[in-house]
Amino acid sequence: MKDPRYHFAAILHRGTTVGLLAYWLLHEMFFIEHFAINPECRSAGIGGKVINQLQYYADRKIVLDVEPKNESVDTERRVHFYEKHGFRYSPKPVVLPSYRFAKPVASHLMTWSPNKVFHTQKQIVENIRRCVYHIPQ
Repeated sequence: MKDPRYHFAAILHRGTTVGLLAYWLLHEMFFIEHFAINPECRSAGIGGKVINQLQYYADRKIVLDVEPKNESVDTERRVHFYEKHGFRYSPKPVVLPSYRFAKPVASHLMTWSPNKVFHTQKQIVENIRRCVYHIPQ
């Protein structure tokens, strides 16, 4: 959390914390590491407003990872939510490092780009590994 590229924000709605957003502001992209809305507040449009704000102010690609889309009903809803907001789901799985002792698991990247400049999945993963997890190429 000491890295100046890392940002953490509480999501407020009517004065109450209803979610959180943790992201990395990297040279080529925003990498959303965690985005969560309290289950009691979902389907109220709050998450969509947060994503719309990020997209409005973004001057670079926004990237996040999700579980395989057919893993569960929750995952299908999550993927649909991001697709509805213009993100593209990559069918090719990736394995990002994990913190501490957690076992890395396969996930899928979802990307949104304001300027239609695209990077390969390999470039994105290498950037995340190098900048977020400090793993050299």
